[in-house]
Amino acid sequence: MIIKKSIVRFLTLIALGIMLDPTSWGKSIFKVLSSKVIVRHHGGMPSMCRASNGDLLLAHATNWQPIPPSGGTVKLMRSADGGITWSIPEVIIRPEDPQKCSVHMWSGLHLMPDNSIILTYGQNFSESRAKAYVIHSFNHGKSWSDPVRLAKEKILFKGKKIDVPFTEGFGRAVTANNGDVLVPIGVRLEGGFYGTKASAFVRTTDSGKTWGPLEFIATGPKKFSETSLGVTTTGKILAIIRCDTTRRVLWQSFSDDHGRTWSKPTITKAQLDDRDYVHGKMPDMLCLPTGQILLAVGSIDVGDGSEIWKSAHGSSYSGLYVSDDDGLTWKRDSIFPSVEPERLIPYDSPVLAIGIDGTILALSVQYDRRTKSNPLAGWTMGSHLVLHTIR
Repeated sequence: MIIKKSIVRFLTLIALGIMLDPTSWGKSIFKVLSSKVIVRHHGGMPSMCRASNGDLLLAHATNWQPIPPSGGTVKLMRSADGGITWSIPEVIIRPEDPQKCSVHMWSGLHLMPDNSIILTYGQNFSESRAKAYVIHSFNHGKSWSDPVRLAKEKILFKGKKIDVPFTEGFGRAVTANNGDVLVPIGVRLEGGFYGTKASAFVRTTDSGKTWGPLEFIATGPKKFSETSLGVTTTGKILAIIRCDTTRRVLWQSFSDDHGRTWSKPTITKAQLDDRDYVHGKMPDMLCLPTGQILLAVGSIDVGDGSEIWKSAHGSSYSGLYVSDDDGLTWKRDSIFPSVEPERLIPYDSPVLAIGIDGTILALSVQYDRRTKSNPLAGWTMGSHLVLHTIR
């Protein structure tokens, strides 16, 4: 009798003593030591970055998605004690027209080679149109420059030079070993919200004084979108990319020449898992000096967002994968626990930062079960940002 591949995986996992319950991933390398709510109602699309003076910066949007509804802002908070206490949130970005567009941001903060800080984001005028911008701070995030438009040049698409109809800030930026900074840009080339997507980025070779045109990592018929970048200890750049053609399957690509050329994108390879790939969205990476790579993933094992409201109390859909082989394969590790198990569900948009005393900080967005009957639940209400300390 032929045994299906999924049954083989199941039996293998049971033999290894690993539970398939999403709240239990078996033996973990990294342990969550503590969790606390940093932002209540509404914390959407976050980013963390440590400034050169040691302050930890947290930026977050107040809208979860571009639209619905219009409006929203990006707020900045600061911690001088490693995330224990935080300043009062300060609005640093507003929509150009609050009645027609909104601000969209995810993991947009980055410490530049000259110790300045950038934040990239999108101004969205509809579901199928957006423009990417960057703002720059030279005093540890205390003040910011006027926004500069990114990816505004025409590109060659299907034999024609076109204006890109949709570009927005996405994912973790990196500083390559040659000093170039690569900032991921979300791109839709045609067909509106559900049309052709591509994984792309823009580059600066002078710490943000000027920015180059779009460069592409993954294109073609597949719908590649959310991209996060990391520089491994061997010097190569790793791109983790969401693919919606295969419904929230994470793919990856490598560059050995500071992002000038990229390997053909392939599906991630997961070990000791009920799938042989990493499933989820909104990935974020942290390349550790030890050579290990942490991959934080949201919406793990969730095909549609509505599924989270139907789960058992205390379930989590956001957590860590670890690679010990320079990003070639990934293992499930720890999950992010609910800080209020009867009310909050760890779900999406995780971001990572280096903590103090050898710890790692992870931020997870946790949805409030009490808001599930509201049509705007998760959009402009009911989301909290929870900070986890991990060792």
